[in-house]
Amino acid sequence: MLEVGDWYVKLRASSQTRSPADLSQWMDTALAQIQWPRKIPVAPEAVPIGDCPAPLSFPVAAKDAPKNGGADMMSGLLSMAAARSKTKQTPATVAALAAVRWCRDPDLGGNTRIYRQNADSENYLLAVGDNGNGIWVGPDPGAKVIAMTEKDKPAEPRFSITAVTATQNIGFAAQDRLPSPQRVMEIVAANRRVTAVPTWGKNKTISITSDAL
Repeated sequence: MLEVGDWYVKLRASSQTRSPADLSQWMDTALAQIQWPRKIPVAPEAVPIGDCPAPLSFPVAAKDAPKNGGADMMSGLLSMAAARSKTKQTPATVAALAAVRWCRDPDLGGNTRIYRQNADSENYLLAVGDNGNGIWVGPDPGAKVIAMTEKDKPAEPRFSITAVTATQNIGFAAQDRLPSPQRVMEIVAANRRVTAVPTWGKNKTISITSDAL
């Protein structure tokens, strides 16, 4: 870990072929080749993350929501737009980030933890390990957009599960209510993916499985 301006940067590498000494040398070489930005944007002050006032509860088990290919496609488009957007750093955006306070729920074991913004009860981030991958769980944004165009039709509850990796966002089978982390991990482990959205590079193709249609 190192400081770059007001930011903390964490670099992680693993190898199944290099020895610890070789890997360390490889990392030193890679670090020396990184061109850090000359003008570092201002970041909000880092603060410790404490426990949430009350942990999430899941009294009723979540089930698969009815299939909605339109909502899945819309969520994919929104996910791509958000990942590729270049928000200009301004005092207002820094203040908005600083206003967010993260909290965590009790330890789930297996190096997995729930994090929430401002103790939100409808959205959570499921951190899986320490490699930067995570799973966002919350109301389906695509279904919300479609519901705005179908005002005469009552919107059915629909919650999305999106795995965020270094190269893509992967959407899994939507649920009829906020799913527990155990339910989320079951769906991900079963590879019940619906969409895949590249988040960098020239490829801008959104993949959607036939099972979702």
